[in-house]
This record gives sequence, C-alpha cells and structure tokens, in this order.
Amino acid sequence: MRFLFTYTLLLTVLTGLSAQVGVNNPNPEQALDVNGKIKLTDDNVTPEAGTIRYNTSEGDFEGHNGSEYISLTKSSSVAETARAAIAYNFGVPNNNTYEDFDQGIVYSNSFVGLDPEVAYSSTQFFMVEKIVMTPTTEAATGSYYVNIAESTAAGSQFNPLLYYRVDANDSSLEVTSNRVPILMVRPGRKVMVRNNANSPGQVRVVIYGVFVDDPSDYFGL
Repeated sequence: MRFLFTYTLLLTVLTGLSAQVGVNNPNPEQALDVNGKIKLTDDNVTPEAGTIRYNTSEGDFEGHNGSEYISLTKSSSVAETARAAIAYNFGVPNNNTYEDFDQGIVYSNSFVGLDPEVAYSSTQFFMVEKIVMTPTTEAATGSYYVNIAESTAAGSQFNPLLYYRVDANDSSLEVTSNRVPILMVRPGRKVMVRNNANSPGQVRVVIYGVFVDDPSDYFGL
C-alpha cells in the first residue's frame, strides 16, 4: 500500500512538473500527446504537425500542419475571393431572341451595371445555383417557354441549353440545385436567356450564383 501511494504521488508530481501527458507515448511533446499522432496544446509549447488547439478569438478549433494553424471546421480550399451574385432581366420579350442579363448584376453588396458585350468575369467561374422565372402576363391557359445558356461576350450560345416551361397561370417557377450547380459559366463568358414567341408575354428571369476562382472551390462553400 505504501509503495502504491508513493508511486502515485511521484507520478502526480512528475506530471505536474512536466505539464505534459502522454498516452502510449513515454515522451509527450505537447500538453496531451496521444501516440504522437494527436496532440493538444496550451500554446506554451511550440506546436508541431498534428497539434490541435481551440482559438478563443476565432471561436474555432484549429490543427497545425507543420507550418501553421488551419481551421478544422472551415474549408481551407475556398478562396476569400468567392462572392455571391445575382443577375437579372425584368422583361425578356417573347420574340425568340436571346437577351442579356444586362439590367444589372449585384455582388459584394454593390450594384454593377452590365455592358451586353462584356463578360461577367475574365478570371472567375460563375456557378448558377438558382433560377427564378416570373411571367409578367398571367393567362388562364398556355405556358411560357424559356431557355438559358452560357454565351460568349459576343453572343454565341453554348450547350448545355436549359429549357423550362412555366404555366401562364402560375406566379413563378423556381429552380434550385442541391450542392451541384445548375450551370457553370466559365471565365470570359456570360449568361443569355430566350423567351419563346409562343409565350403569352414577357418573363422576368433572375439567376443566383457565386463567383469562384476554381470550380473545386464551389464544393467547399
């Protein structure tokens, strides 16, 4: 009993002096070192790869990769340049002619007018997440036929062409994606919309999306 008490006391004193505890590791390098794989720190010891800490100023858990701490809850692959955006055309005529979303595009809490012959971005991808189509003329019968496509700045359309039908007596049609973009608009391109001549009248079209530097960034949002 005396031996056990002495051993326990000695272990407690040594642990208190070193302020480091090892699990399956006789030489812990951090406050808690589990087999040299997972290490918890109190910031009093220089961190190493695998060290985990809680950053109170950021309110986030972070892990050290050998060079710096990175967030464990936020994607590290998404560039800070990612920005949500909305583009719209409030009166697409029913004349089978492709129209630009030239009434404006909104992003970063600001309005930016669009020149019909200018691409959305020369460097970023525009990932379309939602499309809302609203008939301006309600009718008891009939339908609105709308298609949307990626285009060059000069106005040449590319596949895929997205075709939608909106009942004339409906208030609107909303198309959304589930973590997969409806349309990817490449750098140097824009989006155009066409309203079929058989539609009862004009249609308002609004597209929602996000600009990213690379398509892979989108899936980290």
